[in-house]
Amino acid sequence: MARRERRPNGNIEPLQSGRLRVRVYAGRDPVTQKDRYLREVVDTEKEAKAVLARLLNQIYEQKHPRSAITVSEAVKKWMDIAELEQSTRERYEDLIRLYINPILGDRQLARVDAELLEQFYARLMRCRELCSGGRRAKHKCRPLAPNTVRKIHFILRVTFDRAVRWRYISVNEVAMTEPPGFVRKKPDPPSAEEAADLLNEASRDAEWALLLWLTMVIGWRRGEVCALRWTDVNLERRTIFIDRSNWNRQEKSTKTGQERLLALDDHTVGLLAAHKAQCESACASLGL
Repeated sequence: MARRERRPNGNIEPLQSGRLRVRVYAGRDPVTQKDRYLREVVDTEKEAKAVLARLLNQIYEQKHPRSAITVSEAVKKWMDIAELEQSTRERYEDLIRLYINPILGDRQLARVDAELLEQFYARLMRCRELCSGGRRAKHKCRPLAPNTVRKIHFILRVTFDRAVRWRYISVNEVAMTEPPGFVRKKPDPPSAEEAADLLNEASRDAEWALLLWLTMVIGWRRGEVCALRWTDVNLERRTIFIDRSNWNRQEKSTKTGQERLLALDDHTVGLLAAHKAQCESACASLGL
């Protein structure tokens, strides 16, 4: 049996299989408050001494993982302090629940590398259910959109950045990972003839026709439409001011965080003036 050799912060011990296990004390885990050890199993005493020296050197240079924290624990810690819009937060929570935690959640942060992540991204790009590729009854592979995979990559990257800052790990492996390329969507707007047909059909309802017209001439987002108030419309100056959006019946800033002052043409001003008169008349009939 090989002789057990001790070192100041580590040791080499024989196993029943005849192999040697190198164990080095790595300090107290800041998350679990338990003692941590770096371990490796090798075949020969020469290999064991080399591994022991390497592990000790990592600890002396503080290049070793300082925590056994898992991916799901680290992501939760980042989400707890992240400053996100409510809509963005809910989207990230969905991505974490559906894709990150089921596959990576139980893995230790220090055991996630660039190869594993790029394989993970590739599988998502083939099938969002991460199937094995074999045929299954009633299953049809549906790839996850590249831009959605990029969001998952962003969540992991900032989580690992924070973990490095908090000294849980020493290297951000996600930063060395190449995510899918950004795909810019190609808009497919209606032709002038199709737009005219839409407006003609909508003209049976004046308010619906006005909504379609404003959407066509202004090009605003749905949330911005829902947040518009009469105080944002200046008929004398022929402008509309957009500085907020509506999401889930809550007002927030626009998606880009920018304010916009848009000029209106005579026809649009006329439509808005007629609609405002109808609103005032309806309010007057209610005694408002």
